[in-house]
Amino acid sequence: MTLQGLGPESILDDVLSTQNFSKSLGVENPREETHGFRFSGSSPVGPMPAMYVVREGRKYRILGTSKNPEEVGRRVLDLLAEKDLKGAQWWLDKVVPDLQPDRSDGAGGPAARFLWSGVTPETRGPEAIKLAAASLIGPHTGSEPAIQTLREARAKASVQLAKAQIDLALCESLEKAGKWDELMATARRLEGIHLFEKDGFRFVVRAATALEKWKELQAEAAQRVKRARQDIEALEALIISAIHNGDEGAAAASFTQLAQLPYAGPEELEFEAWASILSGKPDADVLAKLGKDTELPEFSTSAFWYALGMLQAVMNKPEEAQRSLGKALDQEDWETLDAKPWALAGKIYQQYGLEEEAADAFAKARASAASDESAKWALSIVLPAGAGQSGKTAPASKVQ
Repeated sequence: MTLQGLGPESILDDVLSTQNFSKSLGVENPREETHGFRFSGSSPVGPMPAMYVVREGRKYRILGTSKNPEEVGRRVLDLLAEKDLKGAQWWLDKVVPDLQPDRSDGAGGPAARFLWSGVTPETRGPEAIKLAAASLIGPHTGSEPAIQTLREARAKASVQLAKAQIDLALCESLEKAGKWDELMATARRLEGIHLFEKDGFRFVVRAATALEKWKELQAEAAQRVKRARQDIEALEALIISAIHNGDEGAAAASFTQLAQLPYAGPEELEFEAWASILSGKPDADVLAKLGKDTELPEFSTSAFWYALGMLQAVMNKPEEAQRSLGKALDQEDWETLDAKPWALAGKIYQQYGLEEEAADAFAKARASAASDESAKWALSIVLPAGAGQSGKTAPASKVQ
């Protein structure tokens, strides 16, 4: 568009012209804004996150989105401090229904969906408001005050279900804060509640991964797979831990079992790609399986395209990998890029024989954040030194 002579305002007008917006306004008097706005929208590529807007003087500011409601949580606490319970309740009533599950199968948090669902005055009072606000803030910041609020609420809770819901919020916040030992202990408690057992195990995996407790994780995952052979998350944990433990037999057997499961959503296919890469034996069948789903809207995420692109790159398909990298970047917030795009770019440069450019991309990958598990996996195939010269990935047994 820029090459055609269109300026930023024209480009923005064109983008916004494809959106369908709706809004809800929090008012006591229709002519007077008292709370703020909630905007929702859709476009040809799918729904947009809900946006929460406040007026500040003559201007309007986006306070947050359904993807990151941290500032909304802080505003709720400010309103609570001002004893404006109606205002705090209004924001929570607007934001919490917009929060989406962690996974495409509907499983997982955010915990705020459970902590703010009351309809009686007792479940909508100051303590419930404070707890719900903490569950909006902690998972996005790892805020110690938010974590402490959750700890105190958990100590006061007398009903087992309420304790479990708070533990879920604690797990989300402790993970963000990198408090791995406390996360492990809290996740163990959560595992003991049937309704939240899978959530608990998911956080056990994250804590064990951060603490590099691979033997412990492999043993627990193996036991879960024995009890339920189609437990996708247990199989994934078993594969990754076995790879780190150098147990190629267990990794290969579990990978075969995972690939044969009847259901595979975006997360499962992404995992298959990374597991195939980390095993040191990239699989053409996995590549073909991922390629079948590239046109489905639910697969059009940056995480999916990075996984597909990296598998293409290590299987000597640089042109296809380059297209996947472009698709991934189309979905990204360029201000918060992590290690994945740089690691993938480095592998593509290697395939083209551009060793200097590859070394520079790998250096940028190592200097970037590892914001999720796939970013850590991307970093694990970047050699700590001389990555641009070897053209090879680290053996599975040496993955750190």
